[in-house]
Amino acid sequence: MTSLSITQENNKVVRNKKTSRKIVGICFIAISVSFLVYQVLKNPQDISTLLSQTNTSILALLLGLQIVSFLLNAFSANKLLSFVGESPGLKNNLKVSVMNEMGNHLMPVVGGSITSYLGYSRLGLPASAIIFLETATSGLLLSQYLLYFFVSVL
Repeated sequence: MTSLSITQENNKVVRNKKTSRKIVGICFIAISVSFLVYQVLKNPQDISTLLSQTNTSILALLLGLQIVSFLLNAFSANKLLSFVGESPGLKNNLKVSVMNEMGNHLMPVVGGSITSYLGYSRLGLPASAIIFLETATSGLLLSQYLLYFFVSVL
């Protein structure tokens, strides 16, 4: 076999893996959406009642605060990654920030870290930079929790 045919076979394997990952992702999203659609179709009056009783200004405020949270997370990740000489850009950090939040909801203990690792590795960041970012972020979060705990004890 020549090196050209080996390279072509490797490219085919990589394409098959990417295609299968996309198919699995689409199936996962379809299953998730189907559960939501089932609940809405099962009791449509519950949704209309909920929406009629919702205070739109509070809902808009919560949505705005969530967007600010994403932006602050992306900004802090950008600053922490600059310590190790990496700069994926605020837009890419924002995408990973949203992935991180979704991962935290899917698997509360490690989901955010796993999705962040996957997102940053797709951006081409080295594993050492990603591990530093996740460790620093977890350390800052732990110190924040401890600070709030000790202040509440006082």
